[in-house]
Amino acid sequence: MKTSILFFLFLLLSFTHTNNQAQTKWFKYAGNPVLERGATGEWDDKDVIDAYILWDSTTYHMWYGTDDGDGIGYATSLDGISWEKYPNNPVLEGDSGEWDTKIRPTTILFDGTHYKMYYHGWTNDLLISKTGLATSPDGINWTKDTLNNPILSSGGAGSWDTYAAWGGKVIYENSSYKMWYHGGADNRIWKIGYAESEDGIEWTKHLEPVIEQDVSETRPHAANPFVIFEDNQYSMWYWCTYTNYRDSQFNYATSTDGLEWNKSESNPILSCGIMGTWDDGNIWKPFVLKEGNLYKMWYSGARNNNYSIGYAEDFSNLVHADSVMVDGTYIIPNEEPTNILGGVKSPEGHALTAKAMILSDDGSNKDSVELFDDGLNGDGIAGDGIYGGYWQVTGENDYTVGIKTVDQVTGFTRNGLNWNITDRFSSKGPIVINSYSVVELSSNRIGLSDFKLKNDGTEKTIEGVSAKLITSDTCVTQITPDNAVFGDIISGESNNHTSAFAFYIDNSCSNKIAFKLKISSNGVVYWTDSLVVILTDVENELQNLPKEFSLEQNYPNPFNPSTVISYTLPSGVKGEMSNVKLVVYDVLGREVTTLVNEQQKAGYYEVQFTSNNVQLTSGVYFYQLRAGEFVETKKMVLLR
Repeated sequence: MKTSILFFLFLLLSFTHTNNQAQTKWFKYAGNPVLERGATGEWDDKDVIDAYILWDSTTYHMWYGTDDGDGIGYATSLDGISWEKYPNNPVLEGDSGEWDTKIRPTTILFDGTHYKMYYHGWTNDLLISKTGLATSPDGINWTKDTLNNPILSSGGAGSWDTYAAWGGKVIYENSSYKMWYHGGADNRIWKIGYAESEDGIEWTKHLEPVIEQDVSETRPHAANPFVIFEDNQYSMWYWCTYTNYRDSQFNYATSTDGLEWNKSESNPILSCGIMGTWDDGNIWKPFVLKEGNLYKMWYSGARNNNYSIGYAEDFSNLVHADSVMVDGTYIIPNEEPTNILGGVKSPEGHALTAKAMILSDDGSNKDSVELFDDGLNGDGIAGDGIYGGYWQVTGENDYTVGIKTVDQVTGFTRNGLNWNITDRFSSKGPIVINSYSVVELSSNRIGLSDFKLKNDGTEKTIEGVSAKLITSDTCVTQITPDNAVFGDIISGESNNHTSAFAFYIDNSCSNKIAFKLKISSNGVVYWTDSLVVILTDVENELQNLPKEFSLEQNYPNPFNPSTVISYTLPSGVKGEMSNVKLVVYDVLGREVTTLVNEQQKAGYYEVQFTSNNVQLTSGVYFYQLRAGEFVETKKMVLLR
């Protein structure tokens, strides 16, 4: 005899009034993933996926699976981040040769004495799944309902879910069970359906899907629904993706009856990570838990098809900082303190404190500075939610800055460093353009060869230097490479990029084209330099190489902070090289900096001189070219 037992979600929800659209601003935990695959030889050594979690006010209990359906494991945690796996996993396995040869968990319910697990099972094709039921007295020892399994199967011919019935989220409400699941027809486009049951075993499906992607949405699949009910409203987080099941995202929707859903205008609310991160290939199956006004999400993420479980939070209803900005990506060390600003929110109007947390990449410098919203710390108008403060940068390093907020009423604390709510800056270098040659590669293609960058710092080698050449001039197209790699550059030295830059021009180009060079270290843009390519020099070079030495007037002049110095080296014996030295002096004849000191072949040259690199004041300066027996000096004016 089938009996109906009162079950409820073991999620201690606080049914306070909140903004229903507030659950759309999620921040991923910086320490992700929080649960990873087991060691070689363990049952979950390939991946972990499909987390479902119950919370009993002191401990988080997780059930999870593997991508191949090798069984269902169990783990516990005191904070939802650091997890300990049960040593005798898996706690539930599939039955070889049966409909549930392979299994994964979908929903676990608890009534105070017994657990009830809904799981999906399959044989050979994961996409052809059915839903089964198992029970347990302790969450570890499980018994499948072999009499009634599978309790949900695909629909009949012509139905929208003829292909599969993949169990999703089950809740017990108003003396009945409600399930949101996904399925599809022969085209294997997933849609989300709905079913009801009096006893949690015999289910009646709603005839049509309740959520599907429309033609205006580029990702056709809608699947993996997770639903909670609060304040007389259903909230759903669900997965959607392209037909290749990659570059997926989570969407959010609300409903008053569980059937008619309104999709959030803020969708997507979570996306795959940036290239190179643990979840850059796919995110999958959200699980959401609400504790007070804090929303917590565990989800599966994959890189190279290897799944782990990550964590995110939406704390937009609580005191937090949602942005941080430092006054510049490159800060000159040991000068005036730099301004740090942050956008801080207190939705309930609670008093708070805010501090900028500063961390150097090498771990040698950990510091903090208190921020204020008083209009006196570079923060604009007092009381506008923008907090500011100043920090003195000393020495050369790369830094990450986040804001730590503390609610003075509740004690709720969040540190932006833990949630990737950060800004970065560097006091290394700077990296600047040292020299390059302008050459014609074809009738409408220009090259910048022998391109050299210099590390103007005095302390640190700057690693992983790369640069991107850009211009706002529409006559220039197809700049290559997209990102030129220069490698590591030692302080005070320069480095070559042998392939340099190239670009196409059309007839609308003037004789001078201004470019900017965005310079990165390990993928982060810290420095920007500028250069001007003079096309008349290119045309002369096409006819033949220079016949004599020359030093051109710098351009622009006067200048602030950068200018370009051009010179020519004549052709003599084929392959002949000149010993070239280009030096800048002040009005007293003291050497300011050496721009070039090397052998160079015949050709046209341009060198970028940036006054910031040597911290000059306004005034008259001289630059002198020595090449063999040729010596020429010209004057230039710096206007600050």
